[in-house]
Amino acid sequence: MIIKGLLIDPAAGSIQETTVRKSVLQDIYNAIDADLFGCVDLNESNTIYVDEEGLLKGKGEDPSNIFTVKAGKGSCYGLCGKALVLGRNEQGDSVGVSMTKEQLEQMIVFHNIQVTG
Repeated sequence: MIIKGLLIDPAAGSIQETTVRKSVLQDIYNAIDADLFGCVDLNESNTIYVDEEGLLKGKGEDPSNIFTVKAGKGSCYGLCGKALVLGRNEQGDSVGVSMTKEQLEQMIVFHNIQVTG
């Protein structure tokens, strides 16, 4: 089964619709260019999958890879590297994302900072 997700690419400053195969973890790894991912609850029905080792791999050294998510209940998260947003059902299984690209754009702040020396 194919499910819809939203791919956050902070270096490009973009959010794009994408698809992954349900229950195929390798699709998540491939989408976010990661060997290990962590999960952040975005709201009651959506989860962000992000590279757990993003900072260790030096992605944090480039400020264009950093973004902030304003999540539910006043939470705010600083994340590094590409991220994938998928929905989740009451059992915690991944399902298609339940928000629009435009709704997610209102929750994301890209930090495309140009560093000059």
